Amino acid sequence: MRLTPSRTKAAIGTGLATLALTVASAVPAHAINRVSDDCSWRTDFLRVFNEGVLCFANAGAMDVAIYGVYYVDSGNNVVTFRYRYNPDDSEREVTLPRNSNWTAPITPDRARAHEVTYISIQ
Repeated sequence: MRLTPSRTKAAIGTGLATLALTVASAVPAHAINRVSDDCSWRTDFLRVFNEGVLCFANAGAMDVAIYGVYYVDSGNNVVTFRYRYNPDDSEREVTLPRNSNWTAPITPDRARAHEVTYISIQ
């Protein structure tokens, strides 16, 4: 059977579509998301405390910029986060097991982390 130009294009298009679906389905979906309602009473979310409380749910990872953090509660999650204690410091990484917490180190001039830069919920 001889392939005409239109059949060749159709075959290539079908092959590319199949390849795209295969690649897309092989990538795991990570859907960490911020919970927007008042969640300060919830014990199943990752909770990050600064002037308020920010809550996150579902497995995944994301870069963030959360300033003035003094307390992190893992909730019912294994959580990894990175922070800078002072603006010029290198990042430090902390992993918390389920149902545990972290408090920012207290020094004479600071009682909060300057910035949390990354969070991951497993």
